[in-house]
Amino acid sequence: NDTITESDQKELSGFNSSLRVFGTCSQDSTVKLSNDILSRFTVINTSEYTKNEQENVLKSYNIINSKNLSNEIIDLIIDFSKSVQNHFKKTMQFTQLINILEICSRLIRTFSSIPPKNILGIVLYRIFVGLLERRTEYKEKINTIFNEINVPLPSQFLNPNNESPFLITNKDGFQVLESKITGLHIHSTSVNDVDLNVAYTPTFVDMLDIIHFGISAKIPVILEGNAGQGKQKAIEYVAKHLGYEVNNIVLSKSTKVDDLLGKVSIEPDEKNNIHVKTNLTKLAKAIKSNSANNNTIFVLHNLNNASPAVLEKLTSLFDYSQNEFSLPDGTTHPKGEINVIGLFNPQNGISDREKLPTSLIYSSIYHIVENPTKIDVLQIAEALFK
Repeated sequence: NDTITESDQKELSGFNSSLRVFGTCSQDSTVKLSNDILSRFTVINTSEYTKNEQENVLKSYNIINSKNLSNEIIDLIIDFSKSVQNHFKKTMQFTQLINILEICSRLIRTFSSIPPKNILGIVLYRIFVGLLERRTEYKEKINTIFNEINVPLPSQFLNPNNESPFLITNKDGFQVLESKITGLHIHSTSVNDVDLNVAYTPTFVDMLDIIHFGISAKIPVILEGNAGQGKQKAIEYVAKHLGYEVNNIVLSKSTKVDDLLGKVSIEPDEKNNIHVKTNLTKLAKAIKSNSANNNTIFVLHNLNNASPAVLEKLTSLFDYSQNEFSLPDGTTHPKGEINVIGLFNPQNGISDREKLPTSLIYSSIYHIVENPTKIDVLQIAEALFK
């Protein structure tokens, strides 16, 4: 695009002989690289951390980044990953463990009235169990894991009630929307009761609480599920309860980063003076504001259709390790505490979530929405037509 070289000279030259280019990618991503790239790079495979190394790195990460978690919490995170390996034969990714550490640090700092081990139980469950398909079949295994590491779980995680999971109450003189399941709450000046015709099935109640959890922790949420499972209704329900606005962003294969964040145009005036005009989207403005009190929920529809360029930008937005975010106007800003929910729709009932960058999945609360049971369908029909 003529940004480095002249239009008639596309070969980069004149580099110092010491110049070296390094690139990184996850092990499962090398198959997506072209032969042209692979032929020009020396690929070096690095082995995964051992359990002892993971423990040392987590404790170092906790200290270096001032997360202020106790060694007991770090040890329990490691014990959980070992127990998952024993019972599910699954290896938890190290990025998942860092995500658990990050969310625990945020919530323990914010909700000092809730015991740290209780918060850890909430986070471990949401991070791991959300990625399990047919999770109702694994209730006993899940319960066994938490008993082994002696970390409490909210009773409704495994046995949800058929009622709204929220309670409007007062905390420190402010109205809040509190989860009756986790005890977490969200401050909002516009909290109000909701009169929506919904059926409080276990699946729907779970979704409501996950959305509430994501907003409480300021962590992006991704809901994966077929059309008609109530994902948008759940978002609308929580937004109305909080008095929040919902901003829907529909992604397609042709959606560009400019469409997501805004465009920069160069326009001459009547005297041929050049003016650079920036038209930022609401999402970009929310990021730029760096506000801790953002009352908009940004919903990214059809994540499965997003282009690699858009997914790369979203990964940068989701990633907790990247404190700053670059906008189309060339400016870089600290990421504001925005509320983002992505919707991933399997095609023909088959999930192809492997198309998503692993760092996008593991920097969010990823939740596979289960299909409704026959009893759920009857409840929904009764709520709709009573």
